[in-house]
Amino acid sequence: MAATRLRVVCIHCRRPLAQVHDVGLSTLTVMTTHLRRRHPEEQLGYDPTRDAILRHFTITPMDPDDDPPNAA
Repeated sequence: MAATRLRVVCIHCRRPLAQVHDVGLSTLTVMTTHLRRRHPEEQLGYDPTRDAILRHFTITPMDPDDDPPNAA
């Protein structure tokens, strides 16, 4: 059985950012970078918490046949 992949999508622009097995530090970094570059009006602060970052994204299990997201 293949491991479940998760789709990470920005709730502000609906852009798919990643397909991952878990939301670890590298994924949180991608998410934070996206918010700071594309949505600077969303005040994250210097060192945002995991919850402060996650509330800007939807994270859903993927169908294994789905296409990968476009580059963020």
